[in-house]
Amino acid sequence: REIIDHVVQSTDGTDPRIVLMEKAIDVITDDTPFDKDAKYYYSGVESKIHHTAVFYAMRPNPFYADKLDHIMSQIIPTDFNPELSFGLPVRASDKCIAESECLPFPSYMKLMGQIWTTHQNLIGDIADSHGVADS
Repeated sequence: REIIDHVVQSTDGTDPRIVLMEKAIDVITDDTPFDKDAKYYYSGVESKIHHTAVFYAMRPNPFYADKLDHIMSQIIPTDFNPELSFGLPVRASDKCIAESECLPFPSYMKLMGQIWTTHQNLIGDIADSHGVADS
């Protein structure tokens, strides 16, 4: 906590990473024990230091964080509600060659259409509960 306080005091307080760092400190200092019955396991899962190192290594520097924010503000509508959206990971990598079958992009779009059709009423109910008008 002393380190983050020092970083915050050495800036003008507007660095967007400060909020993120404070959240990370809260997680690191949380004494909640690791759930031994979790259905997943990976190297370092029980180590808060491991998570901190990964978090630090993966952060964008301020220049690229600003670029990402600018790009996201241009491509995501201001009224976007993530609770009313679908996320579908599209695989397109070297794993498609030998490790798994990768579908062509139109197949993913067809799948999303099927999901929409199947769950259209549920989606409408969720939108209504959030006061979102049909679009």
